[in-house]
Amino acid sequence: MVGPTGGASPALSLHVASPEEWADAVSRAFVPLRVGAAPRRFAASLTQQSLGPRLRLTSVRGAASEVSRTPRTLSENPSDDVLLSWQRAGHGALIQHGRRAAFSPGVLSVYDASSPYTLRFDGPIEQLVLQLPRRSLRLREAELADLTARPLPPSASLRGLVALLSTLPFADRSSSLPDGAGSPRVGDGAPAPGGDAVTAADAEALAEAVSGLLVGALRASSAPAPLGDEELLRVARESLRAGLGDSRTGPERTAAELNVSLRRLQRIFERDGDSPAAYLRRERLAHARALLLEGSPVAAAARASGYLDVDAFSRAFKREHGAPPASLRP
Repeated sequence: MVGPTGGASPALSLHVASPEEWADAVSRAFVPLRVGAAPRRFAASLTQQSLGPRLRLTSVRGAASEVSRTPRTLSENPSDDVLLSWQRAGHGALIQHGRRAAFSPGVLSVYDASSPYTLRFDGPIEQLVLQLPRRSLRLREAELADLTARPLPPSASLRGLVALLSTLPFADRSSSLPDGAGSPRVGDGAPAPGGDAVTAADAEALAEAVSGLLVGALRASSAPAPLGDEELLRVARESLRAGLGDSRTGPERTAAELNVSLRRLQRIFERDGDSPAAYLRRERLAHARALLLEGSPVAAAARASGYLDVDAFSRAFKREHGAPPASLRP
């Protein structure tokens, strides 16, 4: 059951034990959202602190799931807030404006509550999410739309933003923060000078600092540097893995999203004796195996792994794992 977990400092602190409760929790914390695919045994939590009317900071921990801002929820509950997610642990993807950005530890991504979006998480995740009104960013609508669903590349503003986030007194610092592409090495945040109390003046100053640094990081992302082969291979694997539940995911689509030729994408996989298609197939079937071991029905595991045809899934699964999928269910 959704309910407060105690503590006087957070404005909102919730633990949930089902996808239905999670839908209510994330809708209360952010904007109305719909929770899609999720495992039968589900647990998640969030802690949110408001920094005045201009900024909210939420620490999120959850299981594998899919959360969507649908056209219907958008029309019924409009919002022009902008959200910045800092991935602390786990993998997944953000889909908005026809683009997909892979989540991995250390990556920061921006999404816009005034347009539909989907967040997909492959397994347990931990995020820190900033939510602020669009007007705080002083960006034109077209600028913001072009910057959503793209990992932010390295910049001085991004380093400053990460450093600020890691020292906020109410950010959950119970675990060290992993290194990540596009962000500096960070660890547990040092306690804020003067203790954990956040005054109204502190809140206003923090909101202004975050807004300024975020604007700088967004503007720096408008001209990302070309990726080398090693980095491209890492990002391509993450992108394929993040989209394994979408039947449309494939080498051609991934190459287009990464703005490289299909031949170049195939060539960097060939160096390891692999191919994008084979890598995606293995990841899909490994994901399906994990879902089956958790008790998911065969058809549900197939759909969640990007297979529209259950018979084709069963044949592929048996070739990969040496046994039919039904034999793995508890």
